[in-house]
Amino acid sequence: MARGATGASAPDSWTFFSAPQLHPPKLRVLVRRPGLAQGYFMLGDRPNGHQPGSASQGGPELMDTQANPVWFLASSRDTYDLQQETYQGKPVLLWYQGPPESGQPAVTVQPVCATENG
Repeated sequence: MARGATGASAPDSWTFFSAPQLHPPKLRVLVRRPGLAQGYFMLGDRPNGHQPGSASQGGPELMDTQANPVWFLASSRDTYDLQQETYQGKPVLLWYQGPPESGQPAVTVQPVCATENG
């Protein structure tokens, strides 16, 4: 389980010299349980959904088991149901964007590329 970092001493979002326009939410692991599968966590997040006035951006994200971002794509729309799929024989990430209550969210497909970092 992870939760957005809070408190005056901890910023609520990551900042990168290599990509200063990206600010994924900074999360922390609250509970570690044995038997966790290897690999990355996939999550979709709401823009500024953590706290009012938050600098963190929403969007699809991959994190490692220490809650460090591995891949992130900023989005101003709600992002949910991030999945790994295969399209035309190649791995892709698939997610929905838009308010879930609208009934017509946009489906986004992103090719998985080891050299692209968001």
